[in-house]
Amino acid sequence: MSIQLAIKIVDEFHEQATCTDGKDLVHEVGWASSEIQVLGLLLAFRLTNSVVVCTYFNADEYWQSLEVAHRLVFGYGHLTWEWQSALRTYVHPLIFACIYFCLKITGLDTPATLALAPRLLQGACAALTDFYMYKLASRMFGPTVGAWALFCQVTCWFHFFCSVRTFSNCMESTLTMAALAMWPSLPSRHTSQGGGPAALALALAAASVVMRPTALILWTPLVLREMFISQSPGRWVWQQALPVGCAVFGLAAAVDSAAYGRWVFVPWNFFVFNVLRGGAAHYGSHPWHWYLSQGIPSVTLTLLPLVLVGIWQANSHGQRLFAWLAAWFVAVHSFIPHKEFRFLLPVLPLLLMYAGRALATVQPAWTNHSAPGAGWQRRFWNRRALLLGILNHQVPAALYLSVVHQRGSLAVMPFLASEAENGRVRGGGILFLTPCHATPFSTHIHRPVPMRFLDCTPPAQAGDMDESDVFFSNPASFLESSYFAKDQDMLPSHIVVNDDPQVLGSVQTLLVENNYKLVNTFFNAHFAVDRALQANVLVFSSAGTASSTSDAEVLGVQTAEARIETLDDL
Repeated sequence: MSIQLAIKIVDEFHEQATCTDGKDLVHEVGWASSEIQVLGLLLAFRLTNSVVVCTYFNADEYWQSLEVAHRLVFGYGHLTWEWQSALRTYVHPLIFACIYFCLKITGLDTPATLALAPRLLQGACAALTDFYMYKLASRMFGPTVGAWALFCQVTCWFHFFCSVRTFSNCMESTLTMAALAMWPSLPSRHTSQGGGPAALALALAAASVVMRPTALILWTPLVLREMFISQSPGRWVWQQALPVGCAVFGLAAAVDSAAYGRWVFVPWNFFVFNVLRGGAAHYGSHPWHWYLSQGIPSVTLTLLPLVLVGIWQANSHGQRLFAWLAAWFVAVHSFIPHKEFRFLLPVLPLLLMYAGRALATVQPAWTNHSAPGAGWQRRFWNRRALLLGILNHQVPAALYLSVVHQRGSLAVMPFLASEAENGRVRGGGILFLTPCHATPFSTHIHRPVPMRFLDCTPPAQAGDMDESDVFFSNPASFLESSYFAKDQDMLPSHIVVNDDPQVLGSVQTLLVENNYKLVNTFFNAHFAVDRALQANVLVFSSAGTASSTSDAEVLGVQTAEARIETLDDL
């Protein structure tokens, strides 16, 4: 049934977006002739996307945005070490702080709404990213290519999985695509599809650098190109670029200085720490070829061959501009030791435009491919088969990683919030013995109860271990010396831990001896990511605050001993 539905969707799409007589027929169909309709459909899709995603990806989604916003509005929440060193801008968290403030004054600030509202806002921003990518592709290659580029954008598994999360990278991607779509001097296939106001494009570009200083890598060649093609480079710099840049960066500096209580310029601090001091390597180093050998192939999957073909098909230097821009962006990032998939978000839409260009040249269905005058692309390619191949890989990856893989880190939070609301969180509160920042924090509990997690602040001396490393090197010794050997009245009432056999096997006896019981379990993952398999997230509670044993049995909770035996059998 699902295959038949996919075939129906594919047939409907290529029937509406196919050029059969050499004309751009996209303008002749109702859904694509109106940009408002396109934007409306994208908003509906991405808002649904934002609700569907319920898995954990990276700590920055919560700890560098929502946690900071929660502290600004409600007065409590944890600031990681980056905020102590003024390495992050407050501009990004302030966006979500505005939402939290509205929820606060209306009395709608529950853990559920605090978790959902920012995701919906980011879903709307993701829709704008899609929309401006569609406009840019239509401007560069024509509306038919724009439609197919949009198809590649919305079916890309990584966009579905990541673009609706509250990363600064996602906001950077939105601002980048909007600025590029409005950039006046970019080549345009149709004169009616030119750019927007130059000042607005420059302001959006500068704002993307405020969000992520590494965005400067993308904009440097474009700014230099603008100066080169301008009839009066000096006038362009002094009358347009410099005033707009100073206004945007000055406003951001004022916001950050007010928030930090001292004069700061975050982009400079970011550059000094990550580039001059090599601080980014604390989060892991990767080989120089990682983006080429793993990053881009992983985020594109079956779309990568189409990207390469589309770049090869580009028939002018102007049409290859974004390919060169993406290549420059990836090349510079390759010299930075720490690399992540989400760092590719600003250039991924640019690559997918070329995938759309390749799809636009493909024969819609099996016909006489050897007909006189048929190009090699039409003889050897079949659009319907390609689209089914794309959907059969992109959709399962998007749904599995967005709904199943690492869902326990989020699923545990409503349970803990309920425990806090019902007064069962006492003493030392909640202790997270999970990898550092592996769950959300104050935003998803929304109660001023004591909470602790394993700290991973970079040690002052190179080679020293942070608290998280100390725990995982000897879990039982850490737990005994840091908690159970101290004031018993301040022991945590709830302890959250993954069922990593090495960790759970080490602390299990200690927990039982101190009257902790397993009260709930949440599925997390089928396979390991960067540590041993953490298949489930477990919640232990002290006897005085625990839910009844029958409640745990109703939830299907296994004993710790049985869980370890099961893992050993696997």
